[in-house]
Amino acid sequence: MPRPFVRPKSSRFQRPAIRRLKSSASWPARPQGLGVDALEERRMLAITPDVLVQTASWLDNDGDTVSVRVTGSVTDTATQGFKVQLAGLATDRADAQTISLFNLGSTNGLEVLVTPNSLASQPGAGFATMYSAGYSNVFRIQNGADSTMTSLGGIHLSAAIVNKIDLTGIEVVNDITLDPGQAPFCDRINTQNNQQGMDSTMYQPVTGLIHLGGIVASSVGSLVIDGAVSSKTNNAWDTTTSNDFRSVIEVEGRIGSIVGLRSSLRGRIHANSIGTIRVGAISAEVTTRDTTQDLSVNLTGHFAGFINAAGHLHLGMTQGDATLVTGNITALGISGTVKETFRDDRYRDP
Repeated sequence: MPRPFVRPKSSRFQRPAIRRLKSSASWPARPQGLGVDALEERRMLAITPDVLVQTASWLDNDGDTVSVRVTGSVTDTATQGFKVQLAGLATDRADAQTISLFNLGSTNGLEVLVTPNSLASQPGAGFATMYSAGYSNVFRIQNGADSTMTSLGGIHLSAAIVNKIDLTGIEVVNDITLDPGQAPFCDRINTQNNQQGMDSTMYQPVTGLIHLGGIVASSVGSLVIDGAVSSKTNNAWDTTTSNDFRSVIEVEGRIGSIVGLRSSLRGRIHANSIGTIRVGAISAEVTTRDTTQDLSVNLTGHFAGFINAAGHLHLGMTQGDATLVTGNITALGISGTVKETFRDDRYRDP
């Protein structure tokens, strides 16, 4: 005699088909990076050589996003802005050869911002997400041909390494500033894989590669580096990884101030006059030409350069190891400094 069918009491709450479907090993894995690839294909290429723009962005050689824009109001978009030329006349995935400025004024500025992106190829499970380098190279920022520009409000570089800023005959009213952007973040994340992997040289930090290169201008309000502290030694004056003033700076008129409390002043700086120098270390030649203008310098704990002040030199004494102060100083006159006894503009941060 056949046995009667009895429905299990819990069958109303069991959904075996769905459970088997979710846990089935044969279910195809979700394609990795599909969404990124699709978006990348739809992204418009922004750089066309010899086209005047006010904003532009592209991917550089390492996969970072580089964004450039004019700040301040532009009254004539047909004549005011900049042109970008990438290496090899590429439209994308290349470093910038030149950024040429056209007919901007004292109320305008130029901003170059570098943003890292996660890499399409990753080290795999158990490792940190790898990012692009977080910095980009720009060979030259310059005044464009036939441009009538005589002044510029300022330039802000965020993780952009500019070999030379050539603004001959142009007054930079405010600041030329540099910061390392998100490069310290990339270093912190990317170096995690050094600790997880067998090869400790797999990734080398790049923050210390970001420097301010050569500058030519009629005058500059301030040169400022908001540098990072060394991730290796936690030493603000570790010149192997700091963000520094490098190369040759030639200014026909005055530099209001040079500020880089976590940076080293290297290379050669020539100006008619300089107001104040406040940096972490000096290994440079600093020369002024105007005998009527004073120069104020906070003498750092690391001084191995030359200071040639045409006028009077107000010299702040070091608080570091005096054995590291080995540079040469010449001036029309030299005296010590007490911050409170000087005019406000002497020590005013830009």
